[in-house]
Amino acid sequence: MGMEMAGEMLIGENSVFGTRMSFQKSVLKNLLDVSEFKTYLKFIQSYKQFVKKVIFYKVKNHFTGENKMITFEEKLHSEVIEEITLAIKKAEQDSKKNDIKGFIENICKELEIKLVFPKDVVDKISTLNNANQQKFTESLQCSVKDMDKLLKTSFQERDFQSKIDCLQTKPQDVLFNRVWGCGKPCPFCEAPCEAGGGAHTEHFVSIHRPKGLGCYGFDDSKKLVTDICTSLVHSDKCFKCLDTNDQWHPYKEYKIIYLDWRIDPDPSIKASLYWKYVMTSFINWLINSGDFICQSHVDSVT
Repeated sequence: MGMEMAGEMLIGENSVFGTRMSFQKSVLKNLLDVSEFKTYLKFIQSYKQFVKKVIFYKVKNHFTGENKMITFEEKLHSEVIEEITLAIKKAEQDSKKNDIKGFIENICKELEIKLVFPKDVVDKISTLNNANQQKFTESLQCSVKDMDKLLKTSFQERDFQSKIDCLQTKPQDVLFNRVWGCGKPCPFCEAPCEAGGGAHTEHFVSIHRPKGLGCYGFDDSKKLVTDICTSLVHSDKCFKCLDTNDQWHPYKEYKIIYLDWRIDPDPSIKASLYWKYVMTSFINWLINSGDFICQSHVDSVT
């Protein structure tokens, strides 16, 4: 069910999960719509947790609206019940195996792709070779009908969270793995690494943010740094932080400190209008937020 729910989230209004880029754009747009400094702060400083919450909210919002969750459950449930009923009929018609053990083996084989049968339970039932197969089949069909009714009733009684908690594969986890990639934050601007999976040897970001969003300010004035990483690693400027033991270190030699990062030097690239707007809109919050400004992350004077 979890995989089916995740698949449902990839179409229609939720097509933002189609690619990592479309999801990122959607998150940034929502941040802009909300336009709250605290929300941006959570996004920058706790990106992974923030994204997980966004995905879960989207899944919940989609499936709780218009009783979609119950409709979805009933659809999948009906499909499984139909397959079980069909498997029983096929096993009953197999003339080669006319005992209870062969009957049960046929059912398990027919449904092994969809359902998991506890071996100890199957073995116990398979010992009933002296039982009347016709009556056993009728009893099994009645049990399936009873199970059908009980499960349909439970769909109405349980809330969304309890249903999600019971799933072995959770839809939000499937979607997260699809759009997350690596996510390791840039050591300067906190932008998440865009490389997919865990096989890459170097982290990279196609568009870095103003470095002030990564807690960096100038050593003398404490003003936030507005330059972006690609221009800084091309410059003759220096930085210091905990990773440099509070000693000045040239940006051009950042690889000595951050060996697993690739930041291509390019003075022509400027900060995006989006992050310029964020910094100018929340400049007072940024400066006054004790939780945000980290005095151990400083730049040399321009």
